[in-house]
This record gives sequence, C-alpha cells and structure tokens, in this order.
Amino acid sequence: MRNIEILADELMAASAAYYGGGIPPMSDAEFDSKEAELRRLDPGHPVLGHIGSPVGNTGWPKGTHPLTMGSLGKAQKLSDLQKWRAGKRGDLIVTEKLDGISIMLTYEGGSLTSAVTRGDGTTGEDITRNVRVMKGVPAQIENRGTFYIRGEIVCKKSDFAQHFAGESNPRNTASGTSKRQSGWQKCRHLTVVAFNFFSTISYTTKSRSGEIQTLKSLGFETPNYRQCETLDGVESSYDEYVNTVRDTLDYDIDGLVVEIDDTAAREALGTTPDGKCPRGAIAFKFPHDTKETVLQDILWQTGNTGRITPVAVFESVELAGANVTRASLHNPDYIEQVSKGQGLAAGARIQVSRRNDVIPAVEALLEQGHGGYFALPDVCPVCSTSTRRSGAYLVCPNEDGCSAQVLGTVKRWLGKTGVLHFGGAMVTAVCEAGMVKTLGDLYRLEESAVSALELDGRRIGGAAKRALDSLNSKKSVPLSMFVGSLGINLCGRRMVGVLVDAGFDDLTKLDAATEAQLAAVTNFGPKRASEFKRGFNSRKHQMVDLIAAGVEIVKPVAAAPTGAGLTGVAVCFTGVRDKALEADILSKGGEIKGGVSKKVNILVCKDPTSTSGKAKKARDLGIELLTLEEMRTRVAAA
Repeated sequence: MRNIEILADELMAASAAYYGGGIPPMSDAEFDSKEAELRRLDPGHPVLGHIGSPVGNTGWPKGTHPLTMGSLGKAQKLSDLQKWRAGKRGDLIVTEKLDGISIMLTYEGGSLTSAVTRGDGTTGEDITRNVRVMKGVPAQIENRGTFYIRGEIVCKKSDFAQHFAGESNPRNTASGTSKRQSGWQKCRHLTVVAFNFFSTISYTTKSRSGEIQTLKSLGFETPNYRQCETLDGVESSYDEYVNTVRDTLDYDIDGLVVEIDDTAAREALGTTPDGKCPRGAIAFKFPHDTKETVLQDILWQTGNTGRITPVAVFESVELAGANVTRASLHNPDYIEQVSKGQGLAAGARIQVSRRNDVIPAVEALLEQGHGGYFALPDVCPVCSTSTRRSGAYLVCPNEDGCSAQVLGTVKRWLGKTGVLHFGGAMVTAVCEAGMVKTLGDLYRLEESAVSALELDGRRIGGAAKRALDSLNSKKSVPLSMFVGSLGINLCGRRMVGVLVDAGFDDLTKLDAATEAQLAAVTNFGPKRASEFKRGFNSRKHQMVDLIAAGVEIVKPVAAAPTGAGLTGVAVCFTGVRDKALEADILSKGGEIKGGVSKKVNILVCKDPTSTSGKAKKARDLGIELLTLEEMRTRVAAA
C-alpha cells in the first residue's frame, strides 16, 4: 500500500506545475491513476476536493470567486463515456475543450469589474488590468445586474506565430503572458473564449446551447458546439475533430466537453461526492500525438519524497508545437512495461508523445539499441546513499541526510501547518545556503540573513519578514497537526486526530502506545498502527528539534460559544476549499472531516441553500451550513 501523504503531495505538486504553466512531473494517465488510488485508500482525503492549484505570492492581488470554478471528470475512451452516460437522460451538447488558462470575469451594471484566475477553484489571482486589453472581452455588456462569465485565456495559433516567435507553445505563452507585471501590453494578442455564465437577475437559459448563444449575443467569443441526441452523434463528432476539424482551428483544444444540454436536468445530477466534478458533464480527451526518436541517455533524479525517478533523454522531436528532448519514465517498473521486459539500451528507437499536448511521455520501445543497457543506480544521485526498492519505485532511505528529501520535509511542514509567503523558491534558497538542515532550523532563521539571499539575481529583501512573521505566528499547533505534518506513512493530520480523540492526546502517550492498542482504535487498524509506530520512532529527533526551537503543542481547551477556540467542532468542506482556513480551524482545536456524518458540526459550502446531496444530508442531520466568509468570521471570533 502506498503512502497516502506521498500520493497526496505528488498530486498537489503535479497540479501546481500544470496550472502554473510548467511541465508536470507525471503524465495525465499517471495522475488519474494516482488520484483513483488515493480515492480508494482514503476517500475523504482533502486533496481529492482540491481544484487547480493554490495561489502563491506572485505579486498579483488575490480574488475570491463568487462560485467555485470546478473541474471535469475525464473519459479517455468510448467505454468511459458510455459509463458516464448510463442512467442519464436528455439530449447532449458537445463543445470544444480549450487548452488555456481558466478565468472568471465579473460584470457589475454592464461594466467589467474583475477578472480572476482559477487558482484553487476558490481563490485566484486578480489580473483584471491584463484581461481588459485581451480580445473577446467586451468593456461593456447589455446587462444591469451582476454577471459572472467563465472562460479560457488562449493564445491563438495566428497570434502565436506573429507575436510570440521562439516561445515553446501557445498554452505556456497564454499562461506566462496573461500574468505579466511588465510588458503586459502583449496581452492584447491573447483571447478570452467564454463558455459559462451565471447572473443575479433573470438572465438564465434553459439549455447549455442557449447559454452559449446568450454569451454570443452579449459580444463574447465562444467555442463551437454541436447538439447530439445520442452517444453515436458524440462519437461521430469526436472522430471528425480528431481526423480533420481540430487541425483547422485557430486555437488549441485537447478534447471535447460532453454535457446534458437541458440545464435543469444537468444541475439536478449534482456533483461527485468530493464536490469536485459535475455529474452532468465530462471531458472526452483526444489521443496524444506521437513521434519516433532515438534514446540517448537515462538520467536519475531524487525527488522531495526520496523517490528516484528515471528521465529519458532523446533526440529532439517536435510535438504539439514544442521541441521535446526529455520525458519522465516514472519508475523502474514503467521502464519494464515500456520495453516489455527487455530494458532500454542507448540508441533504442522509442515512441514519444505529449499527452494531452502538454506532458512528454515515452510510450513504447520500437527497436532496441545497440549501446549499453541502462542500469538502475546503486546509490542516490544526490547523497550517494545506497538505494533500495519500494514496490514499483527506487528510493533513497537517507531521509535526514539527503538534501532533496530535507527540502521535501521542509516544504511539507510549511504547507501542512498553514505557513504563508514561504514559497518553494525561498525554501530552496535557505536550504541550499545551509541555513536549514532540520525542521527546527526554520525557527532559528534570522530575518537579516534570509533577506540577504538572492532569488533569480534579486535579494529576497522584505519578503523575508512576511515569511518569518507567518512562520512564527504558527508556532503553537495542536498535537494532530504537529505529528500529522511529519510525513508518517498513512498518518496525516486527520488520522493522528483519530488517535488524539481516542485518548492518545500527548507525545508521551503516543510514544508508549503499542501497535495492538493503536490498531484497536476505530477507523485506524493494524496497517496504520504498524506504519505509525515505525514512522513515529524514526522521527523522534525531529520532534525534539522542533520543540527545542520553540514550537509548542497546544492542548485543546474547553469549548465555549465564542472566544475560546473550536474544540469539539468538526468541519466539513464541500465545493470550496481554503487551506489557510483549515489550518486555522485545526490550530484552534477544531477538526476537518472528509464527509458529512453525525460527527460533523458545520458544513462549509458556496451556497447554504444548495440542494446538493451533501447539503441536503447536512440539513437532515441538523448540521449548520456556512459560506467560506461566514466560516472565516466564526474562526476569527473563536
């Protein structure tokens, strides 16, 4: 069984890279597989409810979305689409799935007032200044109420060729250019294509096709669409796009969106249990473009979790508008799978793709090479510690001495404890400078020393104070957060909270507990008990170091209506997410639950009057429903 927290961290890292405009560390197929495995191992894990990627300290102000910018489920083949269609009635509509950057536009009284990127689905970057000059964005519309439009920022192929020569591909150009602080005038060569709207006045439509027509009438550019009565029509449209239509478009698409056309019928289907995807729509993804090339080398890279990943280096090949020379091979078992057990040798002819036109991947061995076979490394490429196998993966066991893993440990701790303004680049800088070798070293950092470090040729400066102020404001943490943020296999904050609730409410009791005692705790079990004891014992030195550095484990206090913490209050989020708010709830003695049950006191959702399954169940159980803003107010008063 894989480490749940490692799975969660890998999924969040992949999302951050993709939505930040970078190259994700895994293919879409591997991402989907890992997401499915995490859902099987821990259906209520908070990461499964995450959308997009949290917004870092980018220089843009943050904006909160009026409604969650969710994501779509995926169908890679016709059988996936058939499974989705089962039990659903009504005609279908097929629209183009644009490959760009999601944006939410707000119009007040007919005027554009804000444009906020998707971010984590709840909070994004307010890039209104840049969006105002983009094509497809009317400055005024004929609507006197509040009007929310969801769209995609794209760089059309014609604009890319004329104005962005030499850049990697249109999607990365759209991502990078749309968020420019300087040279933002180039945003006039980007286009916003609108596909959804919501209005506070009676400006609704009875169908998705009617919604698109309304957007057109208001002056927005919209994607092409087709109405289909059955899946046969969808399949026919899909084949036409793959064979001819896709290549004639002036913008990139990576699939088609298939939806129930009737608005009421579609909305009545609600969302998946994690609140992430609507049940009435699905993305039917295109097959990826492939080319042949020659394998030159395999490099091995140690990641934050200690996994050592093989990366194929091959002769440059153009795929989906970009020159590609490298692709992850994921793990030794993947190499065996690609080569059908032969292994890979220098000079081998391989088939390479960019899955969904974004992620480079080695798909198959076509002809074996005549050079030497590439062997698994005996030692970690970072710290030279002897490697070992862990299931499908090759790992470095030197958790404390391997600089790659120290970096991962520090990033995990900062993220899990809710520290803000301490971005990945700053973490890397203090670790590479030798200032942070242990978690406790974080709390020994001096502002003057950190501010003097350089990032991309510029001093960190005042950003150091913001980061350290946030770090030191989070020095007092509950036991579940303290132990659950150390990366113990299968035992994150929520599962450590289960032990705390069962009476193991201080470090001494956790240390003295036997595997049998832990295994007997409801919802914990023997596997977790074994992993917890092993992980707890191997991390005792980290705990001692943190406490010596001034981190305090706070005991829950007796609950009171206001002003005395959130002890005994269990909170569940659905359709919305705020990691900083979750951390504040935990720091005040509250709990985060993954699903609605009798043990939940508050359900946080975008609309307390919603008729979704979770909201209805919460009302049936007498659970209080609050918006994000109302929950923030409740936490501030606690």
